[in-house]
Amino acid sequence: MEKIILEQEIVNVNGKDYANYFVRGNFVVRGKTVEKKIRMDIPKNDVGMYDVLDMVFEDRKAVELYKIAKVNRDVTTGRKTTTYRYEVVSEDGTLRARVIPSGESNNALLDKLYTDLKQETLVEDDED
Repeated sequence: MEKIILEQEIVNVNGKDYANYFVRGNFVVRGKTVEKKIRMDIPKNDVGMYDVLDMVFEDRKAVELYKIAKVNRDVTTGRKTTTYRYEVVSEDGTLRARVIPSGESNNALLDKLYTDLKQETLVEDDED
């Protein structure tokens, strides 16, 4: 099974280096295979996440991206809901960094890529 990889691209703007994160995927469009970049961002409320991402990447240009499903249960109704997040992990497994698709269209493309590659989603369920 093919892995889904998050890539880091360093760009220089006005003398400062910035990191862009993206997933590269192949999609069939009008019968032809087209490679698309799916842009990823860090959560906007997580100020220190760029430092963590730098440490996760270390000297690598790409790391495996994991889709994680969190199953939540309402205590009173017993109803289950599932939320999803995307994470990368350092080589030694000690650091985790969360990334999010930038915009609904990139989220849709990433979901399609996971489905097309039959990539498994990790599930976190407190009752298992």
